[in-house]
Amino acid sequence: MKYLGALLATGLITLLVYAAPPLQKSHVKQYYFGYAQGVSSDFTETKDRGSYIIQALDATPASGTFTANSSDDTLTVAASLYLGAQATVSSAGGTLAGGLSGGVTYYAIPVSATAMKLATSLANAQAGTAINLSTDGTGTQSIIPLGLTSASFQAQCSNDDSIWVNNGNAQNLTASTTTTILQNINNNGCRYVRMYMNMTSGQVAVSMTSTYRD
Repeated sequence: MKYLGALLATGLITLLVYAAPPLQKSHVKQYYFGYAQGVSSDFTETKDRGSYIIQALDATPASGTFTANSSDDTLTVAASLYLGAQATVSSAGGTLAGGLSGGVTYYAIPVSATAMKLATSLANAQAGTAINLSTDGTGTQSIIPLGLTSASFQAQCSNDDSIWVNNGNAQNLTASTTTTILQNINNNGCRYVRMYMNMTSGQVAVSMTSTYRD
């Protein structure tokens, strides 16, 4: 050993030490999104590499009553609709808030979890242009969300956030609060993942669970 020590000290032998690579850690992230009519190209993306499980289900709420406030054009409801979701209104034992009519399809502008405004078109809803309510209305006023129709879901992946390819087949969503569409993605070969949703009416809640290693 003393000879080895001497050789090392004089530089005649170079001792190479290789550090073991750090152990990879597994991470799990969850993302939540809401979609309504008119957002067929809305999507999310992630730079994580790993496996993804995507769930989508009908999130259209049941009909319920609302209270109108003409001072700020809002409706107080049990659960606000997603942006662009469609609904009609009705009144029993009184009159609707000024500016609203029964049997007309309106488009939601969410304000909070329990407050929303209504627009006359999808474009107005997306622009935040709400109907001006001239009165609060009387009696029991109700909002009736349009049910989920013609909804489809497609997962896509990309390496450059420009050219996208379908991952798996498009799947249809049915109008049921218990129906869940499950899609697994292993994107070892692609950097971005997005969801392409299309529907005629109703609204859909989507969750994506990402598992990856760094």
